[in-house]
Amino acid sequence: MCIRDSMETARKTLLCLEQIAPKYNGFIYIIGSSFIFALLNYAIKMIPDIPSFQIYSFRATVNLVMCSWSCWKYHIPMYGSNRKEQDMLNVRGLLGFSGAACFFYVATTLPMSDGVTLMRMTGLWNCLLAPLLIKETFKKLNLIAGLACFGGIIFIVRPYFIFQYFPSLINERDLGKYDPNWRLFNLSIAILASVLFSFALITIRWLGKSHHACTINTYWCFFGTLFGPVGMVWQGVKLPTWYEASILVLIAIVGQGGNIMSTRAYQFDKAARLGVLSYLEIVFAFILEIILIGRNPPLCTYFGAALTIITSALVILSRDK
Repeated sequence: MCIRDSMETARKTLLCLEQIAPKYNGFIYIIGSSFIFALLNYAIKMIPDIPSFQIYSFRATVNLVMCSWSCWKYHIPMYGSNRKEQDMLNVRGLLGFSGAACFFYVATTLPMSDGVTLMRMTGLWNCLLAPLLIKETFKKLNLIAGLACFGGIIFIVRPYFIFQYFPSLINERDLGKYDPNWRLFNLSIAILASVLFSFALITIRWLGKSHHACTINTYWCFFGTLFGPVGMVWQGVKLPTWYEASILVLIAIVGQGGNIMSTRAYQFDKAARLGVLSYLEIVFAFILEIILIGRNPPLCTYFGAALTIITSALVILSRDK
């Protein structure tokens, strides 16, 4: 009952927010989802002994139940109105799952800084692919802003494949994790994950507002629930403690809100612009680590955060230009 009431409250809150500044709904949603995903990343670090695919499978299963319940409760269609739309819903779900599978593979084979940095190329792919695939207007500003934000992320995350030449700036969590024999292959998988996620987001933009966000999210949840156990067989399964189980439930419930907000963002605004603002997730994660963990990063990370925030603000201010 408590969860159901919370979902209803969240739904009404989102509907109210959409009435405040309609033309900025996409920005509001993408910033909100970026903050939620940053919180999720922090929460995942609180249960380091739980295999990543186990977390993903559990979250996908819980989110599938939540999406299905919402569709039943509010009489939301779960299928496309024609064959093409149904195919696109299936493609979105499969792309989302495939991207996640690549990401979790990278998380276990590359320094996390490398995986996170290359995964953030999704914003750049949006700028390049959206005009080609769904005929969005190509704007140099979005591409320049995307490159600037990506540069900011490099300074924040300090990927090993770049900062290995600057030993004093290497992220201490990445030391001793690089397997040179698989370097090129693992980096390629990280880039592939960013491309798959970009295609998935552009698919949402193509579907537009013709489908409810719960309907769209149901499909990646379905594929995650169906194929996630394959990754669990590869990584293994751990019986969680009560503490770990409570964090898993929190990740699943809060993650549902982040997924819905991200989907709504791409229903309201252009994929290229939103791809630039999605870099704020790393900035939020950087701020949370300073506040909650007390981490004291080098000066270059503050420069990267400032560059990303300023560039994102310029993109928002140029909304009508």
